[in-house]
Amino acid sequence: MLWHELNAVVSEPVREQVEDGRTNVDFFVSLLCGHVLVAVAAAVDLIAGRADLPWVTAGALAGLLVPAVVWYRVAVVATDEWAGAVRAMVDLGRAPLAAAMGLTLPVRLADEREMWRATGDFVGKGPTDALDPYRARPQ
Repeated sequence: MLWHELNAVVSEPVREQVEDGRTNVDFFVSLLCGHVLVAVAAAVDLIAGRADLPWVTAGALAGLLVPAVVWYRVAVVATDEWAGAVRAMVDLGRAPLAAAMGLTLPVRLADEREMWRATGDFVGKGPTDALDPYRARPQ
């Protein structure tokens, strides 16, 4: 709910780390999809009997599936890196986001969770009195 707000307040290195993680996942998922699509096309040609050189097509089909498995595994590993970057973004962006929204982080974690729930409701549904206990005092 607060992704865009969080993205606006974190430092550039943190934002870049998240983008790099997502780019890696997108790249390997694209490789996986490309290999699978070409393998499906080769399988359709074999099944339909349209392959001019069936042994070459069968070899290509087998040769495409091996890297597809590798791309899948690498994409899964890359998701772990991306998830870590997102966790870091949330951890490092909490205080700047609260300050930018005129809120003070509570001391207790349970209270902070409630503050973020109320903030999400505020962003998603509109003004709410639930944020009043967390509003920063005017200077």
